Amino acid sequence: MRKERLELSRVTPLAPKASASTNSATFALLTINRPVRLTQYALYRRAIRACIPNEKGPGGRTAPPIRPTAWPLHINSCHHSVAVKPERNHLRPTAFFIVYLGAALIVGALIAYPIYVEFGPLIDEPMYRFVTRGGMLIAFLGSPFFLRYLKLNNPQSLGYGQSRRRFIRSLLVGLLAGIIIMLLLVGALLALNVRVVKPDWVFSWADLALTALSALGGGCIIALIEETFFRGAMFTAVERQAGLWSAAIIPSLLYAAVHFIKTSYDLPPDQAQWYSGLIVLGHCFEQFADPSTILDSFLALFAAGVFLALVRASTGHIAACIGLHTGWVLVIKLTKDITQADSAANLSFLIGDYDNITGYLALVLISALAAVYYFLTIRGRPHTTQESR
Repeated sequence: MRKERLELSRVTPLAPKASASTNSATFALLTINRPVRLTQYALYRRAIRACIPNEKGPGGRTAPPIRPTAWPLHINSCHHSVAVKPERNHLRPTAFFIVYLGAALIVGALIAYPIYVEFGPLIDEPMYRFVTRGGMLIAFLGSPFFLRYLKLNNPQSLGYGQSRRRFIRSLLVGLLAGIIIMLLLVGALLALNVRVVKPDWVFSWADLALTALSALGGGCIIALIEETFFRGAMFTAVERQAGLWSAAIIPSLLYAAVHFIKTSYDLPPDQAQWYSGLIVLGHCFEQFADPSTILDSFLALFAAGVFLALVRASTGHIAACIGLHTGWVLVIKLTKDITQADSAANLSFLIGDYDNITGYLALVLISALAAVYYFLTIRGRPHTTQESR
């Protein structure tokens, strides 16, 4: 068998060697003199197989297809030399997701007006919650079309391509790990007197169990939505174009930012106009006008996002991510129910104003865990997405 190296650069025009097995489709593929955009592993594999004639080897057996696993890649072909280079665009998938979220929030702000006027007097919630919840509803309703457009409408791209038993096991392991991690953080805050037990708190098994069940249910819903979006769809979209670290960093920046889309600005339902939702939406971004007020919590949330992305990259699915996220939310809600922040403490700068738990101490802890996890599970190993497994 003649050995010809497949280099990942450009598809170059090559004359096919005289052979009965060389068909016109293969020749057409090899005579394209322009870069080829291959954003999915399946398309790349199809191109490689098209370049390998189905000929019988010694003993009359057909050679097995070659399966690429990582970049860069060199493949020995029977007759042809093909060069394929995937385009890498860091901003294109990110722009799609940002524009989609922005459009959903705008539509949500418009539909928030009639809902707020009708139900605002009955529900004791500020108008910005109607705006953000409306945006989430629109994003959810439009997600099937959005994911189909980006070719993400499959379980593997969303991080769910595992057996039910393995998925549940990974989720439970992640839940236990998330509880332990957050208990370490909360324990340190209590030991440093940054948070103290509420003076009026009275221990009760019934109240504790009810609060824990409520926090567990809410945390699971939050984790399911956020992990499917950020570590599922967006992680896959960015990784296809830009690689692991871009997929870990870029979605984590957006993940941290959306936690600060809220405002104290409000107006009563009887004063709301059809455009009031848009005004409230504009106020939701007021915290970004002074980044120093949110920097500590923003960095902690960003580190958490990167850690979750590394878990997704290592496991190939988001089950453990959902478990970790749920465990964090569970402990945070219980902590806020039992303890309170002491603003007069000498080390109060270790927590941020976002929830008085995440801050610089959380940043150090989660960053250290992410670094250890990376060196133990990812570094030095060829990375493959779940789609290529």
